[in-house]
Amino acid sequence: MQLRPFSDPIVLQPEVDFRRLSVALASLGYERDAAGAIVREPEPVEPEQAGFHHDSGAELTYTYNPIVRLRVLSPRGTSRGEWLKLERGLTCLSRSDHTKLLESDDPQALLLGLFAADLLEEPAFFERALQLRSHGERAVAEVAAKVSASLESHARARSKALELMGVLCAQMCPMLSMLPVKSSQDLATALEPRPEDYAAVFEPEAVERARVSYRSFWRGNPRIEPAASASVLRVSGAPAGMLLRDNELSFQFPTGYRDVAHLLVPSRVWMTWGYETPGESSGLELDGLVVLGSRTVWFPKPFRYLAHHQA
Repeated sequence: MQLRPFSDPIVLQPEVDFRRLSVALASLGYERDAAGAIVREPEPVEPEQAGFHHDSGAELTYTYNPIVRLRVLSPRGTSRGEWLKLERGLTCLSRSDHTKLLESDDPQALLLGLFAADLLEEPAFFERALQLRSHGERAVAEVAAKVSASLESHARARSKALELMGVLCAQMCPMLSMLPVKSSQDLATALEPRPEDYAAVFEPEAVERARVSYRSFWRGNPRIEPAASASVLRVSGAPAGMLLRDNELSFQFPTGYRDVAHLLVPSRVWMTWGYETPGESSGLELDGLVVLGSRTVWFPKPFRYLAHHQA
């Protein structure tokens, strides 16, 4: 079974020393490479580079920049599920901590935040990097200039993705507004997945589980029945690859999607929508619509139906 590799770097909290990292990786099944463990001279307490490997074939390269305390794990040959286990099992640099670094008065903290933003290709920090180009500390200003230039392309790509997603959501509204009037049979005709759709939407390791679970769902003759007074339709969408982390698109989805996003084909667009009564803050919330070319299929609440495959 061929899984898509996932090689996004993992930036660790600067306080996580090499010993703590080694213990944490060992608990996740990773062993230190022999070439890095056997040295002629006493090894420094904080090596600047080391390698780890897993029985699954996954490999990790650890690098440490002692000047700014930048600690990075670069995976190779890991599935998205394995990568997610690493992120959850290690003490990683959180979004809030990253923001604090970039708002700090300490040049070392600013440099760490800038280098991390560049590694993570995080467009949310583009504006802050622009501001830091005029920082009084020359090293900070120079790094900020390079990082802001790097992040600009990512910021433009993210903006374009948001724009296109808005257009797609608007195009879906007429079809979604008609779903509540459909009978169970008509709803199934419109949205029930075909046998070949499962492999187009789910990663290989989750295809069979999804097929079995959703077969049960559709045998239940589902219907969409919002309140009679509901007339406001809210639609949001995101590529599955963006549901793995918190961002402008993923926050519109149930948090359970973070647990199974690694089991979804990254390029497929998923949608969440709702029918609301004007003046009220709640209504019928639905999710799991997937765009497949000119068709749409419905896989509601994948975090429930794929429960046995969660990482």
